[in-house]
Amino acid sequence: MSLENISKLFTNRASVLTSDDVAYGIERFLQRKLVSQHIQCRSDGALSTITIRVGSPALAQTIAVCEYDIRLYAKEQLGCTIQTICVLL
Repeated sequence: MSLENISKLFTNRASVLTSDDVAYGIERFLQRKLVSQHIQCRSDGALSTITIRVGSPALAQTIAVCEYDIRLYAKEQLGCTIQTICVLL
């Protein structure tokens, strides 16, 4: 049995986020920021559009105010750029 360098066990693969991962990440971010469980997110396959469904008009307005924070979170934490944010009641 010969000894091998431990670095050969690990590869330099980047983890690829799917559209579901991005939607879930943004949903959790908003739920923590707004302290509400009445937020659901969906993303299209191209990661360019996020649809956010909320439970009240007040939450919809708050999410519109937080649009910059959502884009910044997606860019810095998830590594993607959101083109369109759609908020639905």
